[in-house]
Amino acid sequence: MHNRFCVKVQCLHQMTGSFFLFTVCFPNGKMEKFAFECGRFDETQKEKNEFFPLNPEECKFLVITHAHDDHLSRVPLFVKHGFNGKIYATATTCKFANFVLYNNSHLYAREQEDYYVEPLYNDLDVEKSMKHFIACPYRRVIKPTKNISFILYENGHIPGACLVYLVVSYPGEKDIVILFTGDYHYKNPLFAVPPLPEVVTKNDISLLITEATYGNTNSYDISQRAKLIQELSLYLLEGKTVIIPAFALARSSTCIYLISKAQKAGILPFVPIWLDSYSAKAFHKMFAYDNIGLSISSRDLLPSNLKTISSPSIRNKILQDRNAKIIISSAGFGDKGSVTQHIKNGITRDDVVIFYCSGYLAPNSIGIKLQNAKKGEKIVFQGKEFEVKCDFAITSELSAHAKKDEVFDHIYSPCSYTHSFLTTHGEYEVCESLASSISNAFSKPASVIHPNVCYTIDSSGIIQSDNISIY
Repeated sequence: MHNRFCVKVQCLHQMTGSFFLFTVCFPNGKMEKFAFECGRFDETQKEKNEFFPLNPEECKFLVITHAHDDHLSRVPLFVKHGFNGKIYATATTCKFANFVLYNNSHLYAREQEDYYVEPLYNDLDVEKSMKHFIACPYRRVIKPTKNISFILYENGHIPGACLVYLVVSYPGEKDIVILFTGDYHYKNPLFAVPPLPEVVTKNDISLLITEATYGNTNSYDISQRAKLIQELSLYLLEGKTVIIPAFALARSSTCIYLISKAQKAGILPFVPIWLDSYSAKAFHKMFAYDNIGLSISSRDLLPSNLKTISSPSIRNKILQDRNAKIIISSAGFGDKGSVTQHIKNGITRDDVVIFYCSGYLAPNSIGIKLQNAKKGEKIVFQGKEFEVKCDFAITSELSAHAKKDEVFDHIYSPCSYTHSFLTTHGEYEVCESLASSISNAFSKPASVIHPNVCYTIDSSGIIQSDNISIY
């Protein structure tokens, strides 16, 4: 590829630990490297967290699409290892990042005390990394280097999330254009999400990198029907306690908003809504009081029957209470955080429903165990055995990811001048299924992006794939 104008793309993860490395090769022989995302790997792959398969000093800049842990939380480590460029994100993502990274730092400090493990980073590392963040408005051209520019577009995944429209140019050469969806949804109940403008959809796109979380699931499938409020109503009328494990950032606040709205309309009984976990309460406070672009008022997020669990003694009192109520607590899969106390208490009770609203459940999580267990069976959770007596429910209604048909309708079909596709951020079989569907629908090359493959892109799309060894 010597003296050819191209961009080399490497995805250095499979699902969690999101990190995309771009290397621009210019005809004059010079190169520039930059990256999208810098997320943390989950517990099953945490040995990868300290490893970056490049010298961070070589990276010109970072773009962060949203503030979820698996897209953001290795930024202080990247800075600690030598990165000294700018980090571009929306203003809301910058605001969330400040909380997420300091909260992680405090958790690492606690782990160091309890287990004598070296923390990935500390408060000083977070403070240093936050100085690199640049708050960017939507729909404004950002030009981090002479030949590279990008525009951030609205994304319904969570407040502050964005799609990235990247343009790499060089005199006398046709632009290389890459559209990166990040984690994507075309709508959100808390704020409006305008469609992509024609300047994107009617332009040539060399490569579209798309998430594939629900790459083989359509919104009209029976399994995707909206049932949160309907089933909550049945359970509460039976006098049951409903425990909802919900991700702290956005999902817990969305639950509160929808439940409050249904209670005001008389669809749901007016029972207490208890919000637990430090992170969930902190984020909900931001949602209610900070300017993060929501199109609803604070009153919609602060119903009179919303109460917070502020101490272990209050939590114990709530655990013993047999009256109908709703408990919303993080984390979303139920394997850590304050929600574990509620799940352990609820598993053995026949007046409790554990209701997952995330749709997707991580392999080997307590959610999967409960979904597969029959009443009377025994399961092991956090080293203890429990007999299952509770009810179990799950819905994808509140998933922050668009389904297959929705991404086709709002991204792939409008962007009809796209030359090639790469699918990512999903189980391999799902990514493969989506790539096949895209290829069949548009007769364009589409494949699963693999951590051990480097993809070379020019204005016409993917022109070469080379096997490499990262790990």
